Amino acid sequence: MSYVLLLTLTLQGGLVTSEVAFEGLCETSGENGCDQICKDYATGTHNCTCRDGYNLMNDSKTCRYSPLQIKSFLQSFSRLELPPLDESVAHVTKIEILLKVWNRNGTILYGGESQDRRGDFISLSLENRHIVFMFDLGSGPAIIRSPEPINANTWYLVRASRTGKEGTLEVPGQNLASGQSAGNYTELTLQGSLFIGKHPNLSITSEHAMISRCFKGCVGRVEVNGQDLLVTNWYMYSNMNLARCRACSGGCLNGGYCRQEPDTFKCYCPLGFTNTRCKDAQDPLPTVPKFNGKSYLMYTEPEINN
Repeated sequence: MSYVLLLTLTLQGGLVTSEVAFEGLCETSGENGCDQICKDYATGTHNCTCRDGYNLMNDSKTCRYSPLQIKSFLQSFSRLELPPLDESVAHVTKIEILLKVWNRNGTILYGGESQDRRGDFISLSLENRHIVFMFDLGSGPAIIRSPEPINANTWYLVRASRTGKEGTLEVPGQNLASGQSAGNYTELTLQGSLFIGKHPNLSITSEHAMISRCFKGCVGRVEVNGQDLLVTNWYMYSNMNLARCRACSGGCLNGGYCRQEPDTFKCYCPLGFTNTRCKDAQDPLPTVPKFNGKSYLMYTEPEINN
């Protein structure tokens, strides 16, 4: 990033303006010292910032991961606007969203193609606490509904995916649901922003989509084709009436212990699972214990304790 300074010189009573360009400090490779993001200022100074989900340390350069900073959707018009999904979702679209809900109905996610209520779209919604996954490739929607309603105030890692016309919906503790879109089209085209929560203008959303007011609850992660959009697109989204959800219960998977922290919660995983929510199985299991200052081993077998 380069900046231009305007220097005003006085020559024989007249004013002459000269442009002098200088390279920003952030462009000086290896010298700005920022762990993640460097910001230049026209004053010739710079500072360091961090991606969403990270906190800047006291040295003003290093970023530390602050896990599970989650968004709370409080009102019927709460929303988070993300950039449109790119062409990588055309043939295969895999969505993972970690959420818990408080109400029975509402829009969770929507992305569309056009503004005439036609064309392609993809959505997740809540209908009488059933998760409904829909997508339209241009010739009629697939409507895939969870077999059972989900519980209020409970965390779920919902997986919705499609390959061509075929789609599936996976809700923990329920049978896999599946379906397919109508017609012969197999590619998904999305040109509009991706909205989490309420869409700001229902008059341009697909006439087939079952979207209305925003659901009420919390969202911890929105991942599309392996990319966490709340982290990678932190600098490109806008939001309205969001807060940080501080409810800890159920946020850790596979029996992980959850501890509330000021703006987040943290998972402590049982042996055999790892990642910030104890999502990923360890294979093979570790054979040599590693202690980080808060770790412990507890032996429960009677022959060991006696």
